[in-house]
Amino acid sequence: MTHILIKNIELLFGNQVVHIGDVFTDVYTAVHDNIDTYMTPDEDGYAHVILKDCIFYSIAMHCTLYFNKGVLDEIDMDIDWQNNKNITRSLGIDRATRLIADKNRSALRKYGFEIFNANRSSTDFYANELVIMTAIMKGKDNYGIKIRKSRIEDKLKYAESKGYAFATKYLIDNKLKVGYMYKEEPDNQQDSGWRFFTGDEDDNYINNPDNIELYSVRTIAEIDLRIIPFLNQKPPFSYNFRHPE
Repeated sequence: MTHILIKNIELLFGNQVVHIGDVFTDVYTAVHDNIDTYMTPDEDGYAHVILKDCIFYSIAMHCTLYFNKGVLDEIDMDIDWQNNKNITRSLGIDRATRLIADKNRSALRKYGFEIFNANRSSTDFYANELVIMTAIMKGKDNYGIKIRKSRIEDKLKYAESKGYAFATKYLIDNKLKVGYMYKEEPDNQQDSGWRFFTGDEDDNYINNPDNIELYSVRTIAEIDLRIIPFLNQKPPFSYNFRHPE
């Protein structure tokens, strides 16, 4: 059995460390003892490696590594139904999704992963530059897990999951970079507690309530992606992009 674990953006295949973006030859060498079958890169760099007997946080999985342009691009895992006695096809979408997510939740949070898109057919985890989509409906009664480097849309969805924040109209209307941000205890359930400024607004501007509006955190992230790594900070927290510590 190959135990697949996540640590930050490293993928641990037993004792071997693999990263999304590693070249085919390095990944092949790392997982060689557990390969069932594989296809070497074609002229466009597309390839795949199918592993045997994989365990992902106590769930038996069928695992395929996909390569694009010669580097590891995505890992797909489908549930091995025969070797998961407590996960059956008859569980139904909601229950099976919840069960798979619960099995992974504590282990992934240990390494800083946050759930950012939990719904009936998917529970997504995000940390650093890695995204894990778990319990995806791949068919009428089939579930899988995808692991890949996070893309811009993943980051924006993560930001969207944070709710709303106050920001100056000057920042939003002119689509300017965030200069200063801080987080306080939220005013209500939808409020993230985040406050965003360019750093050019003076006290007179900020003290005028007409110059401050409530926006989706995603709206601000679409203007400045640099805020995303800070979004899981607990209040009180502040950061100055112009004078970083």
